[in-house]
Amino acid sequence: MNRLNNPRSNSDINQKGGMAMGWALDGGEDIGGQMADYEHWLEMQFELSGIKEDRKRRVKELSGKYIVATKGKSSGKTVFYQDKDISSKGYWTQYLSNALGFSSLKDAKLHASGFKYGNPKVAIVTSEGIYQWI
Repeated sequence: MNRLNNPRSNSDINQKGGMAMGWALDGGEDIGGQMADYEHWLEMQFELSGIKEDRKRRVKELSGKYIVATKGKSSGKTVFYQDKDISSKGYWTQYLSNALGFSSLKDAKLHASGFKYGNPKVAIVTSEGIYQWI
């Protein structure tokens, strides 16, 4: 096959900086890049599954404990007093898994009475993810 009939001859390949570019860089499919993207996706899935398992564990540990909650000013959703060991970003969180659990009703009510605004209430976590106002 001569040079005119061969579409992949060196004269037909785009050149950049004196180096010939292969078909993958010339609009074709880059398998190495896809593999890197797939590996990154797998790492992210593994990390997310670990986060989800950790949240399930924390909610399960709250079962039978008392929590302090109120209605969020800006969102209007129920927010829970946040456990500072889990996150130090503010006092309130929308995630039950980040809530601070009190072992006694007395401690929870005492803590709720210390807030000036928002009329916080006490609830008991009865099972995984379900809480009941007291």
